[in-house]
Amino acid sequence: MKFLTLLLWGCLFTLWCLPTNAMHHKKKGKKMMQAKAPYEYYEERGLFETGLKPIFPKEVTCARVASYFGSKTRYDGSKRNNSHHGYHNGMDISLQQGHHLLAMSDGEVVHKGSAGKLVGNYIWLKFSPNDSGMSQTIFARYQHLQRASPLEIGQRVKKGDIIGRSGKTGTIGGYFGSHGYPHLHLNLLVSQDGKYQTKGAMLGPKSMHYLDPIGLFVNTPLKSLDNHQLRQLPTEQKNVAIAVKTQFQFLPKEAKIIWPVTCPE
Repeated sequence: MKFLTLLLWGCLFTLWCLPTNAMHHKKKGKKMMQAKAPYEYYEERGLFETGLKPIFPKEVTCARVASYFGSKTRYDGSKRNNSHHGYHNGMDISLQQGHHLLAMSDGEVVHKGSAGKLVGNYIWLKFSPNDSGMSQTIFARYQHLQRASPLEIGQRVKKGDIIGRSGKTGTIGGYFGSHGYPHLHLNLLVSQDGKYQTKGAMLGPKSMHYLDPIGLFVNTPLKSLDNHQLRQLPTEQKNVAIAVKTQFQFLPKEAKIIWPVTCPE
């Protein structure tokens, strides 16, 4: 009888507690964001890890890449939750607030603004083949700027020009809490014809493909700037030498494309 009584109380406790716990979990837990399209759509556009890794000149100190392009984890190893199946559509570099952000090549400012959560202050630069020496036009979005960039739309920039300063706008609240996360999120798109249109913080058309930013520095001849080709490179070609700007000079001096942040000697 004592056993049956204990069993009855145990069942009643379970029936009472489980709904409460489930409701608590639902309230505290964060729902996975709904993907806007099947993953095959994003994969075709190049949204996956290429395996490229940057190798910097020995005489400089560069901030590390905290989350690579195509990674499904954040800088701290936690899983991403976004509308493109958790894949990272850019590259994150952890930085102190106020670090100089640089134009990677000669180019033009084509869009800027603030998009609030997840993006913050941003600026889009266009690097045409005549500017960068690449076979296609590259569009680069720098996100989470400390303040709105002082540059104007239509303004020309030179390689190494300061286009803004790193910050944490768009990261406060949500996963990163009240302190936010100061870093640069760099998003690159490749265009065949250089034509573009803007909608909010986005730049299109959707025929543009993603590009791993490290792919700009690959020395191996490619038919085009394409993440599918970058992913197929032999392992020994995936450690990529990076051109940089220090506080004194460009390394190497003749580079047409450089890393997007200053690397002190």
